[in-house]
Amino acid sequence: MSYVGTDIATSLQIAPVSKSNSGTASGTVLSRVGYESATFTFLTGAASGSPTGISISCKVQTGDAADGSDMVDIPGATATITAENRAAEINVDLSGCKKYVRAYLTVSLSGGTSPSILVAAIAVLGDAKYKPV
Repeated sequence: MSYVGTDIATSLQIAPVSKSNSGTASGTVLSRVGYESATFTFLTGAASGSPTGISISCKVQTGDAADGSDMVDIPGATATITAENRAAEINVDLSGCKKYVRAYLTVSLSGGTSPSILVAAIAVLGDAKYKPV
């Protein structure tokens, strides 16, 4: 029997963290060498401060620098979450990407009193060139 785990590599991108309005979070810079595709999953948890509006802009970035200093957005690799306790997936064809990738998000909250929301992200690299991974 072959298990899916022998064909993928999972990485915590953004550990669960509370973010307020205009807060951003950058994922861990991840080498995509040896993989042809990825799915980035962005998550929201509970909101505090009773926000009346929630918008989490999610995107995937790529670059050649291991420290992430040259990251640029991957065209079309975006999603938006508009509620608490939700998830959004972004599927990425890595064949046109540079050596490294990462998740990135921006939080927009309106209304309420000092609102904040829990956010997180994970990446699953797939289509490994060499197996098992």
